[in-house]
Amino acid sequence: MAEKDFADFGGFHSDDPGAEEPGPNDEGHGDEADAGDPMILIVVGAHIRAEVGDRPLAYRLRDRMIEWLSEHFDSGDTESWRAGNVGGDSDAGAEESPSIEVVVCTDVWYMNDAHLRIWPAVSLGGPGVNALSAYLGDKLPSVLVIDDVLMIQMDAAFEELTAAVWGVNHDATVAALDAFIERYLVPFLQAATRKLRGSHGA
Repeated sequence: MAEKDFADFGGFHSDDPGAEEPGPNDEGHGDEADAGDPMILIVVGAHIRAEVGDRPLAYRLRDRMIEWLSEHFDSGDTESWRAGNVGGDSDAGAEESPSIEVVVCTDVWYMNDAHLRIWPAVSLGGPGVNALSAYLGDKLPSVLVIDDVLMIQMDAAFEELTAAVWGVNHDATVAALDAFIERYLVPFLQAATRKLRGSHGA
């Protein structure tokens, strides 16, 4: 699976004045990002407002993804699913040794780690607090727009498995996420699992 090209992005970026560029030994950047297991990523901003408002929404989306994956790949299938985090606290009670992980990570990790950028990803939160959403703003088509309220950007044919979901404030982002889950989550996961399983000889 090809790595997304961020050559024109310029590396680390965060609107949070307290954010620091990650180093190789920072907590949260380790085996789970580099283990080689295929992943589906949910990317939130490192900005404090994103941590407070968008990260809980990312966990909600992660849980819905895991629920769908578990329903469609349970009995008779050797794959298991784990909730993971990069750049945040990990959940207790996660399944061990997954074949596909659903991981919540920050825009800082995603934009600076080539290992992460090859996987299907949903960017959650607006361009003011999420650098990935800002980068994708003129690169993905819009599939749902309510002017001055919310936007969902993605490839409706699901050839490019990156999406941006956000609103102008927290309530609007919640509404955008609700619409993404209702209209696009299942076909996104269907396309993602086909590619992930195919690319790993499944």
